[in-house]
Amino acid sequence: MRLINHEYISYLALIAPIFCAAIALRGGRWVLRCGVDITCIIIIAAFGADVPGSWILTAALIISMAGDFMLCHRESSNQRFVYGIILFLAAHVLYLVFCCINGSVNWAVFVVLLAGYGILYIRLLLPAIESKPLAAAAAGYLLISCLSMGAAAGLGLTRPAAWLFAIGIASLVFSDSLIAVREFLNKGLFLHRYIMMPTYYASHILITAAIVSAAIN
Repeated sequence: MRLINHEYISYLALIAPIFCAAIALRGGRWVLRCGVDITCIIIIAAFGADVPGSWILTAALIISMAGDFMLCHRESSNQRFVYGIILFLAAHVLYLVFCCINGSVNWAVFVVLLAGYGILYIRLLLPAIESKPLAAAAAGYLLISCLSMGAAAGLGLTRPAAWLFAIGIASLVFSDSLIAVREFLNKGLFLHRYIMMPTYYASHILITAAIVSAAIN
C-alpha cells in the first residue's frame, strides 16, 4: 500500500530532486550531489512501493552515490576510479534485474548498441587505456550498460512509465559515454558541467518519475 495516495503530490515531489540537481550543478560537491539521489529514494519509497522490485532501484541509487564518491575523491588514484566503475556497473546490474522482473530484454536493441559501442571501444578507448584492469572494467561496464539499455527497451510497465524509464537509462548511458571520452581520450572537458552531469541527474530523476507513473497507473 502506498504511503500517500494523492497523485498530484507524487508528481510535485519530483520538484525536490530537480531543485537539488540545480544546486549541485552550481556547487559540484559530493554532499550536494547526494541530494538528488536521496530525494529520489524518498519519492520511490513513498509513492512507488507497489511497483514490483522498486526496492532494487533504491539500492541502485545508493550504490550510485558510493560510485560517485569514489570518482569525486579519487584525485590521481586509478584504483578508486576502478572501484567507481565497479559500483556504477553494479547499479546497472540492478537496473537490469528490475527490468527483467517487470519485462524482458529487447535483444535487437542490445545487439545494435553492443555492436556500435564495441567498435568505439576497440578503435578508440582500448588503445588509450594503459591499465589492463581498467580496460577490463571498462569493457565489462560497456557490456552491462548495453544490456541494461536493452532491458529498459523491453520494460513491461505502462507506456508512459516504460518510456520515462528507457529515456532515463539512455541518459545514463549517454552520460557514461561522455565520462569515457573525458577520462580516456582527454577530450570534452567542458562537457562535464553542461552536459555530462545534467544528463546523469536527469537519468535518476526520469527513473524516479517512471516509478511514480507506474504506481499511479
